[in-house]
Amino acid sequence: MKKILFIGNSFTYFNNMPFILQQLFAAAGTEVYTRMVAYGGYHLADYLDPDSSAGDEAMQALAASDWDAVVLQEQSHTPYTNRPAFIASVRTWAEKIRKTCPRALILLYQTWSYKEGSGLLAETITDTDYTGFYEGLKAGYEEAAAEVGAAVIPVGTAFYRISREQPGIELFAQDNYHPSPFGSLAAAMTFYKYIIKGSPGPGADVPDPVIPVISVSGLPAADDVSVKEAAVIARVISSV
Repeated sequence: MKKILFIGNSFTYFNNMPFILQQLFAAAGTEVYTRMVAYGGYHLADYLDPDSSAGDEAMQALAASDWDAVVLQEQSHTPYTNRPAFIASVRTWAEKIRKTCPRALILLYQTWSYKEGSGLLAETITDTDYTGFYEGLKAGYEEAAAEVGAAVIPVGTAFYRISREQPGIELFAQDNYHPSPFGSLAAAMTFYKYIIKGSPGPGADVPDPVIPVISVSGLPAADDVSVKEAAVIARVISSV
């Protein structure tokens, strides 16, 4: 059984994305256990404060099991707006993970640009557009991963590709930055693909796995993802 710890915020816990990942693995006949420490709006640095309840919870979770992978997800715009602080947090987290769980893979959860054309994007990121924000986030995660020897799970790239190839799929909740059930399924499918592809070890010549196609129930019911819609998402992610 694979065991995966997620440390992040609402981009992780919306629609219980780690549980969707468990369902994908279950559909493929593999048992996976996930645990998450995720507080809305939190930065990775916030979990490094040993005197805070969130920091204490994160450290206890890290020490609670011999994790196969630990996923780090930063606040939604920090890798773009304050890359040095983001990389410093990843560096400290990597040291703690390797000391506590030496065999665990360190996975960086690359998040996405806010919804294209939204007022939120224009108000928050004033120096670029949807594509520029996506590219900046991508570069920040890749730089951090290269520095600490982690792997990037390119969820933001999956969002970007889906937005360009399947614009009818609504990846965002009504607030224009959190994921809809479609977005959380896309995130889980991306994790599934890269965890399976990377499991034989770095550099292994492994074909892209077939991504299981499952329906996902969200709230409200109108946001439920059908098997047909999930198959469209899986086809895009297969080429990410």
